Amino acid sequence: MTTRAEIADKMLSALEVFVGAALATAACAGIARINRMLAWSMLAMTILLGGWLSYAAAAEFVLGDLRDAVWRELGWPWVLATIAGPLVPAICVMFVLVLATRSSDSEPGMK
Repeated sequence: MTTRAEIADKMLSALEVFVGAALATAACAGIARINRMLAWSMLAMTILLGGWLSYAAAAEFVLGDLRDAVWRELGWPWVLATIAGPLVPAICVMFVLVLATRSSDSEPGMK
């Protein structure tokens, strides 16, 4: 006799995924505000790491073995959150770089 457990009790909720992304975004934006060179390296790191995590989520939960169970129990909001959530810090660091470029002389923080 085989017992199958539910998936929903072992996974983070969509809200928890976005809370984690928001915390990572705050940390990355704070580091990116220190120095322009540090911001560019932070952008490269967040794109690589966020892209890898998004790809891993898409490969596992859209194309993988758990696909049917995930879509049935957690639905599209959870799948969207796990694919888009890791990319939020990269978008925020890009925004910090755009703001720093527009006001490069007026703000003392970005040099």
